[in-house]
Amino acid sequence: MPNRIHQPPLAIARYGSLDVPLTVWTVGDAADLVDGLLEELAPTGRIIAVDLPGWQAIPRAGRRAHVYYRHRTTATRTLARLTEVEQRRTAIEAACESSLAVKLREHRAGMIAASAWLLRCPGALEATIEALRPGGMLVLAGRNEQDAVDIATLTDIRFLPLSFTAYLVAAAPAVFDAAATASPGTGADGATTPASHWGIGVWLRTAEGGSAHV
Repeated sequence: MPNRIHQPPLAIARYGSLDVPLTVWTVGDAADLVDGLLEELAPTGRIIAVDLPGWQAIPRAGRRAHVYYRHRTTATRTLARLTEVEQRRTAIEAACESSLAVKLREHRAGMIAASAWLLRCPGALEATIEALRPGGMLVLAGRNEQDAVDIATLTDIRFLPLSFTAYLVAAAPAVFDAAATASPGTGADGATTPASHWGIGVWLRTAEGGSAHV
């Protein structure tokens, strides 16, 4: 995929592509990040979002979204900010650790984009693989150290029918600026704490088992 500069709302430029296993994007917010992933990955078929900040970018891009949320207040507030047309493109329902796997198995999807919480739900990863059509994509987004560990662990698993494609670090320009100017040894209270950026892993659903770095 060629590098290019994308001009999202708020005049924040997202630079980069997903043509290498590690890339860095500047994004305005979570919705800008999801919009960039849709543009780069160009998924076909149903898109499922699980506990995913910025999921509203999916219906705004003209795509249908099935959204599973953990926090009702946040989800309903986000839904209310969409236009009537965008709301009609969105199916939204609650999920918890014990119900997510069952709900995912009801689908046949071209992309499942989720927070790393999905990896901590019993049976959810297996259900995700079942729900993805061959060639479909799994996108996992993390915001903290535990998320990063869980995503990194998944990249090393070889027997699943998932081919690791890319790892993306994304943050607002101010976060990168702060990191560049911070003195060595900046502590957890600094501007570059793990929660100030996203770490995203991308996998391709293969027809058979095995994982290959590309």
